[in-house]
Amino acid sequence: NPTRNGYTFTGWTGSNGNTPQTTVTIAKGSTGNKTYTANWIVKIFEGSGTANDPYIVATADDLNKVRQINNGSYFKQTQDIDLSSYGESYDNGKGWLPIPYIGDNEDNYWLGNYNGNNKKITNLYIQRFMSAVGLFGKIATDSVITDLYIEASDEGFLGEDNTGILAGISCCKNITNCSVYGTLCSVGKNIGGMIGNSYTQNITNSVASCTILMLIDPNSNNSISNGYVGGLIGVQQGDNYNITNCNVSTNIYSETNSIGGMFGYCKGSGVISYCQTLGKVKTEGNISGGFAGSIGSNVTVRSCISSAQALAVGLMAGGFVATNFGTIELSIASGAGACGKGDIGGFAGTNSGNISKCSSNQVVLLFSENESAAIAGGFVGQNLSSISNCCSLGSVGYSLGDPSKFTAYTGSFVGHNMESAVITNSYALGNSVCSFSWCGGIAGCNEGNISNCVALGEIINASQKTGRITGENTGTITNCFAASHMTINDITPSSNIGTNKINGETVGVSSYQTKNWWLNTVGFDSSIWSYSNTNNRMELNNMP
Repeated sequence: NPTRNGYTFTGWTGSNGNTPQTTVTIAKGSTGNKTYTANWIVKIFEGSGTANDPYIVATADDLNKVRQINNGSYFKQTQDIDLSSYGESYDNGKGWLPIPYIGDNEDNYWLGNYNGNNKKITNLYIQRFMSAVGLFGKIATDSVITDLYIEASDEGFLGEDNTGILAGISCCKNITNCSVYGTLCSVGKNIGGMIGNSYTQNITNSVASCTILMLIDPNSNNSISNGYVGGLIGVQQGDNYNITNCNVSTNIYSETNSIGGMFGYCKGSGVISYCQTLGKVKTEGNISGGFAGSIGSNVTVRSCISSAQALAVGLMAGGFVATNFGTIELSIASGAGACGKGDIGGFAGTNSGNISKCSSNQVVLLFSENESAAIAGGFVGQNLSSISNCCSLGSVGYSLGDPSKFTAYTGSFVGHNMESAVITNSYALGNSVCSFSWCGGIAGCNEGNISNCVALGEIINASQKTGRITGENTGTITNCFAASHMTINDITPSSNIGTNKINGETVGVSSYQTKNWWLNTVGFDSSIWSYSNTNNRMELNNMP
C-alpha cells in the first residue's frame, strides 16, 4: 500500500466501486482501462488502529479524538490522563462530551476496542442534561473495554436517563478489569456507578466505588415510578450475559423506586457469580436491595455476597434482593440490616423465584405506620414460591407504628408463606419481637407448605396468633421442630406440640447440637450441610 506523511491510507476507489478497499483484484483476461484513486485521512494517532498496532492515546486531547474513529479500531492508553482541561470551564460549563457524540449528534454508538493498559483517567467532569452520559455515551455491540481506571471529578458528574461513569449505555461484548470511582447524580432513570443501561455480554473483574444520588427533576410534574439505580449497573438486560468477580462499595440515595447495591434491576437472561457489595442503599420509595433491587425470572445469581444495608421508606427491602423472580443459590446477606414498612426480609423482601443454599444474618426492622398488612421475616418477608436449604441468623423487630391499626405477619424465617409456596430443610436462629397480629418462629402465617424446618430463637412480646413454627396455619406443616428453650412471652407452650403442629416437636440442646440429629431426624443433606462445632450449628457447604 502507498504511504504519505501525516496521513493514513484507507483504500482504493474507482473501478472497484466507491467503498475504499485496501486490496484490489483485477481478473485475469480483463480488458479496458481501470482507474483507481488512493484515499487518505489525516493521521490522528500514532499507530494504525489494528490489534497489533493500536492507536496510541496519551493525552486528554487524544482521548477526545477517539470519537472521530468509530469503525471497530483498536486503541491503547499509554499514560495517565487528567481531563481537567475538559472540566467545568469547558463547553459553557458542561464539561466532557461523551464519546462518540460530535456537536448535537447524540445518536451514534461507538464501536471499538479500548485498552486502558491499567492507566488512569481522572477528573471526568460532566454536567449535561441529556440521555446516555459517561466517558462513553453509547457503546456498540462487539466493542471491548479492558484495564481501564476512571475517576469522576469532585466538581460534579450529572446526567439524565442512562448515566454511568464508564458508559451511559453499553452493548459491549466484554468489559474486563475496569474500575470507576466518584460521585454521580441523575434526574432521570437507569443510573449505575459503572453503566446506566447495560446490554453487555461479559463483565469480569471490575470494581465500582461510588456515591449515587437519584433525584426527581424539580421541573417535572411526574415522579419516576422505577428509577433503577445500582452501584455497578442501573439496569442489566439482554440474553445470556455473564457477570463475574465484580465488587462494589456504594452509598445510594434515591427518590425513586428500584435500587440495589450492585444492580437496580437484572432482567433478560444471564448468570451473575462471585460478586460482592457493601455500603448502604436507601430509597424514598419502594424496592431496595443490598445486592439488587429486582432479579428477573431468567437470571441466576450464584456465590455472591451482600454486605450492604437496605432501607425502603416504602415497601419491599431485602438484605440481598428486594424482590426476586429468579434463581439465587450459595449466596449470603451479611449487612447491617433491612428496614421498611412491609415485605421486608433479611435476604429478600419478596420471593417469587427459587432461593436455595443461602444464608442471612441481617437484622430486620419493620416500621409500618399504615393500616394495611405489614410483613417481615428474618430471611424473606413474603414467600410466593420456593425456599430450600437456607438459614436465617438475624432477628426481626419493629420500631414505629400502632399495632392496633394494621395487620402484621412476622416470622423469624418468613413473614408470610403464601398458598402453594414451599419452605423446606431450613432453620431460623434469630428472635422475633412481635407486638403484632401473627408471629412465628418460622413463619408468621403459613398458607403453603413448611417441612423439615427448625426454629431455635425466641418469640418476644407476642400479642395474638403465635406459634413456635407459625402463628397462623391454613397450609401444611411436616416434620418441624422447635428448641426446648424456645418460649412465647417467656412461657413454654403446652399445646399444639408435634412435628405437624404450629408449635412443632420439642427438641433439646443435646439433640440439635449434634450433626446426626439434623441429618437423620430433620432430613438435612450432608452434601449441602456440615455441622460446625465452633458455632454449634449447621452451616452450608461451599459458600463464598
